[in-house]
Amino acid sequence: QRCVAYQKAADLSAVPGTAQAGVSAELRSALDVEKKLDELYQTYGRLFVARNEAGLGEFDRAAASLAEQATLARRRVAERFSALRSEAKQAAGDWPALPEPSPKPLALAPNGQPNQILIGTRSPFTHFGLEEPLTINKLHSLSMLYDMPDQKEPGKYAPKVTFDLWQKLKDAGATHASIATAFALHDKQMAPAWFLEKLRDDPDLLMASADGAKLKPPDKYAASLNIWRPEVRQMTADLVAGVAGAFRDQPQFPFYVTSAENIGPYFACEVGVRSTGYNPSALPDFHAWLKGRYKDISDLNRQWKATYARFEDIQPPQDLCLAGEWKRPHPLGYEFQSWREDRHVAWLKLIYDAFKKADPAKPVLADHSGVLRSVDGSRLFDTCDILSVHMRSPHFMLASIYTYSMNRFARKQLGQYECFWGCQEDLPRIAEEKAQRCAMMKYLYRLTIWGRHLQIWWYAYTSADYLLSYNGNWFNPVYDLTTLRYCAAALPVGKAKVKRLEDVFLNSS
Repeated sequence: QRCVAYQKAADLSAVPGTAQAGVSAELRSALDVEKKLDELYQTYGRLFVARNEAGLGEFDRAAASLAEQATLARRRVAERFSALRSEAKQAAGDWPALPEPSPKPLALAPNGQPNQILIGTRSPFTHFGLEEPLTINKLHSLSMLYDMPDQKEPGKYAPKVTFDLWQKLKDAGATHASIATAFALHDKQMAPAWFLEKLRDDPDLLMASADGAKLKPPDKYAASLNIWRPEVRQMTADLVAGVAGAFRDQPQFPFYVTSAENIGPYFACEVGVRSTGYNPSALPDFHAWLKGRYKDISDLNRQWKATYARFEDIQPPQDLCLAGEWKRPHPLGYEFQSWREDRHVAWLKLIYDAFKKADPAKPVLADHSGVLRSVDGSRLFDTCDILSVHMRSPHFMLASIYTYSMNRFARKQLGQYECFWGCQEDLPRIAEEKAQRCAMMKYLYRLTIWGRHLQIWWYAYTSADYLLSYNGNWFNPVYDLTTLRYCAAALPVGKAKVKRLEDVFLNSS
């Protein structure tokens, strides 16, 4: 269309919403089709809400007529483009045509390198068929955390629920599914039922707040576990080995997901968030950290202008989540924060290393949303093969450029596991089809250009309440599940476009 406008100028004054001159009759026809499509979509909504079955016959006739007009407009644009190519050959030679990519089986190398741009989905299985037009549901997602309540004793991990769910997905038509775990999920750590039962008799197995604030209750599959306790670390390493052992020889599961929306070295209480590091069992490790940072206690006293007799006399500062800000200078606060962040990254790396030891052939994707806020992004590449970062606008683009730049050094892979295009710049226009179509295409192109070659687009439909607060779905809830939003067509169209350039994207840096 742009080519037509450049080559065959015409008056644009009669076309609403345009400012530059030079549009063809073919482009005018395409714009007219779009206008009628928008009108028809709204007409359907009015008929549906009013339960006006009598009006559906007229709607069907208008839809059939519009389909013919759209087909004709596409053919005319293709014919004009072909003619333009012939005209341009005299001045610029032949225009090389990008070949269609050959279909190939999905493959991820152990380091996370994909053999193609991979675009999949995470969505309720009940809506699998409704996603078919989007061309993304062959690569799906499974959550294996629902097996945790059935794990009644150590060393006997059995993912029966996950395999049952996979059979349903396979029967529906999926060929692959990622394995999402609750390791380092939000502020919690995944744990089997037999371990969660121990929490009643040993409260130090859970994180402790500096002010005694009560933790949120554990889930059926995870809790805010104290990562300084050897029992927690051993249980986690054993559980990872059990999970990876169960899925190791299953090629239909191409990668694992950890650290979903991990909030860093913090945990949730019934009121607010608190910092880790205040358990009595964590204090000796903080003292060991200080001993490694300073030659002796006199060296620390000299640099801090303090008078401690022993390292063991040093107590943690007030929780910054409560203090808001420490009085400066604050060498104690600086060291305490540095120690907490270091140990948190080491915990994430423990999980990653355990996966790579038990199943070295599968990559691990870490799905973060706290980069630039509460997680040290500079070290996250040490905890995964594929780093995923999702954030709302305006932080999304900043985080994309940040992770891409950091990865120039790390040489890992980038991806996007929780892919909601609708919470970017155009969020206030959630109900506008044209705006959301453009937002979706823009988001897809941004992901691909900034190196995220594994993308999982979330929720064709969800019953969660955020369905109404930002657009991560492909259905307008006003219309129920009777028709796709017409902005949804942008994804398969945009996907086809980036796939034609995938060799360039995959082999450039």
